Amino acid sequence: MTSKCNHTFATMPIHITATSTLSGFEILLREFNGVSLDILNENPQLYVEFSAQILQEILALDSTGKVRRQGLSLAINFSAAQFLCDGTLTFLSQLYYSKKAFNHIVIELTESELDYMSIAFEERLLLCRLLGFKLAIDDFGVKASNFERVFALAPDFVKFDRSLIAAKNIKSLHALVKLCHDLNTKVIIEGVETSEHLDIAKRCQADYIQGYHVGRPVVIN
Repeated sequence: MTSKCNHTFATMPIHITATSTLSGFEILLREFNGVSLDILNENPQLYVEFSAQILQEILALDSTGKVRRQGLSLAINFSAAQFLCDGTLTFLSQLYYSKKAFNHIVIELTESELDYMSIAFEERLLLCRLLGFKLAIDDFGVKASNFERVFALAPDFVKFDRSLIAAKNIKSLHALVKLCHDLNTKVIIEGVETSEHLDIAKRCQADYIQGYHVGRPVVIN
């Protein structure tokens, strides 16, 4: 039974660039166990402590149809510490042995945290792929991106940080998109806030877009 008062999430839509058709959602935590987002962010160890519960709540909400309709994708953010913690392993193992498949769920890992890569990381990622989860690398392009490290993971998606489209350098952006496509990775551009940004994303042939111009967060609980 899910709580109706202590957990709050929001969904941020993701659209297909060429048609602006809805493709899926990213789910964002706003409050958990009565703990506000500000406190959670100030105490990141809480994400680790609540990891299994957060995942259980998300999938429970999703099963009710509150999060998305059938056929749409759902992206869930993980910090590296949360991804590697015992609670996440227990939760994923339970899913594995229940023989459920989650072909439209995407695990998002922030690029800056890939320094955590290890045997344990690779094993955890393998378990996720066995369950049918896909992988997205978030915040790509912040500071100095490590292309080799990112693409060694063979991500299904790379999410370009909003700073890339804000710079409006179409030539560079298109080259990055082409690089991803050459490596069989789809591109999501974040921070599409204006019609000009949308036009740039289309011209650069990005696969998906996310931002206030095409959809704002909607709170669910």
